[in-house]
Amino acid sequence: MDKEVLSYLDKLNIDYEVVSHPAALTTEEADKYIEGIDGIRSKTLFLSDQKKRRFYLVILDDKKTLI
Repeated sequence: MDKEVLSYLDKLNIDYEVVSHPAALTTEEADKYIEGIDGIRSKTLFLSDQKKRRFYLVILDDKKTLI
């Protein structure tokens, strides 16, 4: 986790909990790493164009499908 991001969250007095785990390919697989932790489940996708020049971070509800 980026220390600069955590420092900024601290500066803004935003409570957070960092959960480190290996990559999970499904939300069901990710569930075992967050069991017992309150919060909203989401999917996070890091995408790029074919030439790897533009990058996109897509975050959506875990119940949604990106087509």
